[in-house]
Amino acid sequence: METRAKNLRSPDPTRSLMPALVLACCLVPFQTPAFAQVTTGPQAERGHTSGPGELQGNPRERTMDPARPTAAVPIDGRIEEMEPQLARPPGVLSVNSQPPVDPGQAAHPPHGSGDQKRRPEAGQPPALEAHLHLVLRISESGGAEVVSATEVPGEAVASEAPIGSFITEVTSDKGTLAVEAIQDPFELRSFPGAPGTPTQGHHISRAQTATIVVEVPKINLASATLDKLQVRVHSIKPGPPITEINPAVLQRLLQEGRLELRSSLGGAELAQQVREKGRLLVAPQLAPLVAPQ
Repeated sequence: METRAKNLRSPDPTRSLMPALVLACCLVPFQTPAFAQVTTGPQAERGHTSGPGELQGNPRERTMDPARPTAAVPIDGRIEEMEPQLARPPGVLSVNSQPPVDPGQAAHPPHGSGDQKRRPEAGQPPALEAHLHLVLRISESGGAEVVSATEVPGEAVASEAPIGSFITEVTSDKGTLAVEAIQDPFELRSFPGAPGTPTQGHHISRAQTATIVVEVPKINLASATLDKLQVRVHSIKPGPPITEINPAVLQRLLQEGRLELRSSLGGAELAQQVREKGRLLVAPQLAPLVAPQ
């Protein structure tokens, strides 16, 4: 009696799970056909997405729309095949044509109508601005001579920076043409020499001659006013600092007595040396990019 009572109070868990296991075994054979019906039946046609490895059953046939053939594009709202469209010649765009030009008026424009200049007369070469590039050798004793004279096309550019204690001045019968500051051309600086020699330590010495470069604006080798040119070299005496160099500052320094004339060359002597040693600047010929075969 006691044993039977214990069995009634603690039922066996295996007995309670048996009905559920039997029901599951009966339902397994019916699940596979239902899944196949979903993937291959009417539901697949309503937008079912096949999974990885799943084959599509009973694919739907697609028909071509005769109103939109293959390789057709809409042109002006109409569907036309591309090949006939490309075979047609392109149309000509309608644009505003340029009004006719009067050759006589274009060759001789009226004055005051713009920045255009009258065409030079036949046989008259166009006026091109040029300048002289002079290399002078000057001496401490005041002498000067032309080493080379080159006619360079274009405008001469002078700097107003007070970079040195010497000034070069170019004048003509029309006044001052150019003024520019340069370093002391006679000053020599050297690296220290060997110990025990006269050049031991950093030292500064003076040369007896020096070469300088002078730009002469608006003058060429064929100018008839070469004998009117004058090139002077001044040294600046100590005084208040100078912030710029130009003709006005040069005149002020002359009035203040702060300039000392060191060399001068001009007149017929300068003109003769320029003509004897003058040459035209020729642009160097460029080598061909590809060597001839």
